[in-house]
Amino acid sequence: MSKGIIVLNNIPEDCVSCRLSILSAYGGKFCKVVKEYTYTDKPDWCPIKPVPEKKAIIGSPKDIEESKRDLVRAGWDMCVDELLKGGENDA
Repeated sequence: MSKGIIVLNNIPEDCVSCRLSILSAYGGKFCKVVKEYTYTDKPDWCPIKPVPEKKAIIGSPKDIEESKRDLVRAGWDMCVDELLKGGENDA
C-alpha cells in the first residue's frame, strides 16, 4: 500500500479540535484516519506529525565529506519545501 501526506496549517492539540475525527456514540472520538477510538487528549498513535525542521548549511565546505553532508542537507531542505507547498504540484 502506498502512503500519502496531508498537510495541515495548524496541528490540532487534541482529538476534539481535529477535523479528521468524529464524535462517537460512546463518548470519545473516532479517528477516521486510523479507524480507532480515543478517550484521551491526543493518543500516542496519532498520525498527525509536525513537518521536520530544515537543516541549515553553515559556511562553505572544507573537504569532500563536509560537501557531501551539505548536499544531503540541501536535499532535505528541498523535501521540506515541497511538503510545505501544500499540494501545488499534485498529480
